Amino acid sequence: ELGGLSGVIADTDHKPLHGATVSVMGAGKSARTDSTGSFFIPLDAGQYMLRIERDGHVRQMMGVMIPQNEGRRIAAWLAPGKKTATDIMIGVR
Repeated sequence: ELGGLSGVIADTDHKPLHGATVSVMGAGKSARTDSTGSFFIPLDAGQYMLRIERDGHVRQMMGVMIPQNEGRRIAAWLAPGKKTATDIMIGVR
C-alpha cells in the first residue's frame, strides 16, 4: 500500500502490545494496535509527531517523516511504568 504510516509497537521484552494507541499530533488521527502490535494510519507525505501510549507503560513521543509516494514503517518499544502527574494532565486536554 502506498502512503501512510504503519508499524509495530512492542514492550521492552519485544512482545507485541495489543491496544496501544498511536496518535498523530495536530492531525486528529490515531490507531490502536491489534493482537500482533501492528497498526496503520493513512497519512500524506510530510513530517509528523507521534504519541504512543498504553496503560501500564511509559508514553513515548517520536517524530517521523513520510516520503512522497511512499509509506513509512516504524517500530517502537514501550517500557513498563506508571503515568506521571504530567502525563495525566496532558492527557486531559
